[in-house]
Amino acid sequence: MAQPRQQRHKSTFITSAALSGEEIQVNVIQDTRRVDGLGGEVWPGAHVLCHHIEQHATELGLNTARVVELGAGCGLCGLVAAGLKAQSVVLTDEYPDLLQMNINLNSSWLRPGQVTASELVWGEESVRSSGLTYDLILGSEVTQLGRSLHTPLLRTVLWLSHCKTKALFSMDVCRETCIGECKIAKCIASHFVHTARSLGLSVKKHPSILLTTVASFTQSVGALGRAWPLDGDEYSTVFELTKANQC
Repeated sequence: MAQPRQQRHKSTFITSAALSGEEIQVNVIQDTRRVDGLGGEVWPGAHVLCHHIEQHATELGLNTARVVELGAGCGLCGLVAAGLKAQSVVLTDEYPDLLQMNINLNSSWLRPGQVTASELVWGEESVRSSGLTYDLILGSEVTQLGRSLHTPLLRTVLWLSHCKTKALFSMDVCRETCIGECKIAKCIASHFVHTARSLGLSVKKHPSILLTTVASFTQSVGALGRAWPLDGDEYSTVFELTKANQC
């Protein structure tokens, strides 16, 4: 009888010294038992978003930015932002225990208090009433959790934003040329974009990325130690949201 595969395999992203001035190896433990399952694994879009943050760190003003990651799961994207010198990062999820574990795992290079973990449920009034805002909001693959969650997620983005906040969300697109304007009943990315615009958010799409070209992802494994199955035609992209029209 085959032995069950063990959890707690790591996922790694190494920042480029040429881009960030210093090479930082960010490691996160993956464990689907500690969260709701999906969030305990690093999905492809997380690596796409990490590369995007790194490549655009200067224009994002990352070195002075207060960052929050929504639905952070393992916390890879937020920790990479911290490795790229973000002023502060809050990793949020409905189940923050795994996030705290991964903050501790990277404590050797993190500044004291630079990254914290917090429970946050999208759409809850307590988020709005807190009055907290951030300069950069991150989310990777969170739109895949279901169309019914797009509105509470995007309302949370609005509540956490000031006039200059940028929100970056990586997600699958139905094809390379998808710009988020396909039939919303068939394309999850288009449903997300449609919902964002209906709430008054401005949306910008960045270029689609073929996942088989993302080395940091293709060389990694999931929570059970298996490589992520790719057919070779899967694309991910980053959508950038702002509330500029409401300011």
